[in-house]
Amino acid sequence: MDMTSNFPLLELSDKDLADLQRAVSREIRRREKKKAEAQARESKGRLNEARAAAEAAARKYGFKFGDLVDGAGPDAPKTRRKWKDPSVVYVHPNNPDLIFKGRGRKPFWLVELMEAGHTLASLARMI
Repeated sequence: MDMTSNFPLLELSDKDLADLQRAVSREIRRREKKKAEAQARESKGRLNEARAAAEAAARKYGFKFGDLVDGAGPDAPKTRRKWKDPSVVYVHPNNPDLIFKGRGRKPFWLVELMEAGHTLASLARMI
């Protein structure tokens, strides 16, 4: 669609053209945002329909939907993995207060000892 024949672009000043360009950009962004919001609403509606169907199917077999998904889904709380305490720690030979549990970056004192010839096995202590 050629709008230039209906719209006198050549007669506009530079300022008016810049203003028009900003207005067109704003309108495009507004329409894209409106379209994205409509798609999100549609997607949420389909998700709710799917969830209702899954809950009905679970009830049909005598289960609760939550029993089947076991805490999965977007509303489920995020849990962090618990680290168990290691069975071996690495201890500084001269200062038993300095320990390394084997996770993360090696501490400076351990790097220095290893450069001096110690091995992790020589510094290991069973807990």
